[in-house]
Amino acid sequence: MYRQTLLRYKKDARRKFFERQLGMLAPGAELLDIEIIPENLQDTTVPLEVKLVANMPDTILEGSARCEFAAPLVSKCFGSANWMLEGKTSLERRKYPLVLSSTAMVDETLTVRLNGEAGKTIKLPEDVAIEGGLEYRRSFVREGDTMTVKRLVAVNAVEFSPEEYVTLREDLKKMEAAGRKNLVFTRDAFSNADIRWFLDS
Repeated sequence: MYRQTLLRYKKDARRKFFERQLGMLAPGAELLDIEIIPENLQDTTVPLEVKLVANMPDTILEGSARCEFAAPLVSKCFGSANWMLEGKTSLERRKYPLVLSSTAMVDETLTVRLNGEAGKTIKLPEDVAIEGGLEYRRSFVREGDTMTVKRLVAVNAVEFSPEEYVTLREDLKKMEAAGRKNLVFTRDAFSNADIRWFLDS
């Protein structure tokens, strides 16, 4: 879907497209650099990859003794896997299978370079892994001055039986709960952080 959209745009328009998306994710965001792979978007033998470098000034929630980092995961804005199930799981139970038009997947790696300014880690959210027709993985890793956040959402099935549908609804609740968890650091963290993304959809 995004490959066809980007093919219709010239280079400057492609940049503006991602600038708008980042602006919706985090008001005040500034896109510093963008790389789209492959350069020839008509080459469908190469998976579409987008690398973004941006300044995100409003991702830190500051308190008197600690701060929280609300990871600006752009995969929440891109990839049909995020909204393929919207409006389709309001029923508690189904008599007939839930049928979708296709499968979908979005895979993101967010790298935050702390530049020596991060305080002590108070709490990292636990890793989450959900398998099945709906697959979800999210992890946080801090290694020295670098923090890496990974998020994958995949709809792996085009049909969910009434029994599978019950499990699907529970998995969606777990995914939503995981998405609300932030990283917690001592105060003055992230003042000079450099944020980069790798997004595969």
